[in-house]
Formats: sequence, C-alpha cells, structure tokens
Amino acid sequence: MSSSFGQPPPAFEAISLGETCSVKFQITRHLYLAAHPQGDVDAVREALNTHRAGQVFTRHLFDWQITPAEAVADYLEADFAGVFERADLAVSPDWEVIHRRLHTRHPHDFHASDPAAGLTTADLDAQYAAARGRFEHLAERFRHLLRRPGRFLYVLSRWPDAHTAGRILASLSRASGHEATLLCAEVAGRAIDPAAGPHLLSATLPARIDKPEPRQWEGDDAGWEAIFARHPIRHTGPAFSTGVRSTASAPGAGLTVLPLAWRLLPGQATTALPASFTVPAAAWDYGALSEVISALEGSGRGAVELGLEVSEGRVSFALVSPDCSRLIGLSQAVAAGEGPVAVRLGLPAQAGPVRVLLRNSGEDGAGGRGEVRWLAVTS
Repeated sequence: MSSSFGQPPPAFEAISLGETCSVKFQITRHLYLAAHPQGDVDAVREALNTHRAGQVFTRHLFDWQITPAEAVADYLEADFAGVFERADLAVSPDWEVIHRRLHTRHPHDFHASDPAAGLTTADLDAQYAAARGRFEHLAERFRHLLRRPGRFLYVLSRWPDAHTAGRILASLSRASGHEATLLCAEVAGRAIDPAAGPHLLSATLPARIDKPEPRQWEGDDAGWEAIFARHPIRHTGPAFSTGVRSTASAPGAGLTVLPLAWRLLPGQATTALPASFTVPAAAWDYGALSEVISALEGSGRGAVELGLEVSEGRVSFALVSPDCSRLIGLSQAVAAGEGPVAVRLGLPAQAGPVRVLLRNSGEDGAGGRGEVRWLAVTS
C-alpha cells in the first residue's frame, strides 16, 4: 500500500486486542528498541509485569486480560456496557476470574489474599469495585481512542472466523476519520481464513519460540519483527524516560558531578568513584548501587548521567527508588567493547529521590565487569 505520490503511508499507531498478552509485549518491545537500540529489554519486561509501562506506553482495555475474538466483537458492539458485571464473573478451578458468558479471563485484576489458599469468591467480591473502576476508566479511554482520526493497526493474536473479524472491523471503523486496520497473527500450523482485504490482514508466526519456559508467553521476537517490518508502527505516547547515549570519557558541559559513595560487589565495599565493579551471573543481581540522590527531587526537569565502561558481559543502568523496590522509568544497557560511554536518563516529574543501580542484563547467564567513572546531574 502506498500513497498517490509513491511514498509509503504513515506508520500505524498499534493497539492490542489480545487475546494473549504477547501482543502488548511485542508492540512495547519493538517501539522501545526502535527508539533505543541499546536499551535493556529486561526493563521492559519488569515494567510490563508490574504495570508501570504506563509511564511510557498507554494502557488499553485489552492489554492485560484474555479476550477471545468473539468477546472483543461483543465489547465493541455493546460500547463496553454490561460486559463486566459482577453477576457474570466467577472464580475458575485454576483460580482465575472468568466471565461465564463471554469467556474472558482476568488474571491481572484479581489476586488471592492468601496465595496458599488461592483466589476465592470472597477475594472477587472484595476486589470487584476497584476492578470495575479500572474497567470503566479503560473503557472510556478506548471510546476516546475510537473517535480519534489517524491510522490504527489493531492486532489480534489469533485469526477468528471471517464473520467475527468483520464484526470487529466494522465496530473499529465506525468513526469518521478513524482508519482502522485489523491484523490477525496466527501461529504456523493453524488455519487462517483466506478472506482478507486492505483493512483485514493476516500474518503467520513461528510455532516454536526460542525462549526459556517463563518467557514463552512473550511470543517469537523475530516473527513479530517481520510483521512490524511489513506494517510499520510508531510511538505516540509521552517521551521515553530512557535517554541519551554517547561515547565520552568525561562528564558533559553543564553537569554537576556528585561525590557520592557507592556499594560495589564483590564484598559490598563502600567506595568513591572511579571504581571497578563485578556483576554476578544471576539475573537481576546488582553490581553497584549509589547513595541516594536528592538534589533533583521534584524538579521534573533533571537528568542523571553515568559514565562507565563495561569490560565483560552486558550491564544495565537504571534509576531506582531509595529502597530499590521499584524502577524509575526504563533502563539502558551497555555491553563490553563499546568503550567509555556516557548514559543520561531523564528524571520523571515528581520522581523524588533516587539511587543508581547497575545490574546484569546478559542473556547467556554470564556475569559482567566494568568501571564506573562518574555520576553527574543536571536540572
């Protein structure tokens, strides 16, 4: 498809319709790496798993629930009315909340108060009001989305029958100026309905996903990259909090170097910079942790710059809360052989005090080594 002037059409804004969480993950992963090729995908995984990707990627109604294509059609035709009533919800034998009539599943909105006992009807009752509030908020956001002009690629992880696909596409296309295209991505070996058109697309994904079992739900990265190469998508949300990289051996102009102490592995020795660090082979283990940075608290304009060189492995740089319980924004990764690198991360508004954390982001189980040269701030 091309424009009348021979130029390709503008990229789509991509929206997941489910029915699996892999669609949201792959859209997020692709857009993040398109903006930051050296970015740390583990940070995306963590942000998505804790629903903090909303800092960068807007959450939509179908992102974190399992919604069969027929239920997507019902949601849209009903304008989201009457599809999340308490009387229709029940706890399944595998401790998930399900919709008896529409067969949707809601694993992320309800949680067991006692994990050993599993999710109960009492948990469903106690948490329903809050879940209903989120549902109504996301439904209104989707209504607003459907009224916006532009080119939108709505993505399903399965190919429905032609009638259901037609129902979905008709509902998505009802607003003037809203150019909706429905793409259905099927796994190889399953039948795909040959009925298609310029706004009803199909794609085939590999049957085998070359990832460890805990990450199988993400889907095949290469297969999704091939889809996005044929149907380019763009980022339309707020600015990425993961920032600027450059080759540098000294802090940039206009920065204030902070003489903070650091805890470094091995031994968790406290030292000043510059200092060498070691990152253990275990995933998520840290190699260096700064003291708390409070100078930029609440500015909403500040940035933190780290100068480092990685000699072995692949190490990520992130801002974290003082107790290290949550990531602030998304992180960058630096690999061995890149030389001295300056990585700058913007500090989100109202972020409060932060620490800098260096940890392992390699995929091969190996550890890492490097040197932290400086930590500087701007505001």
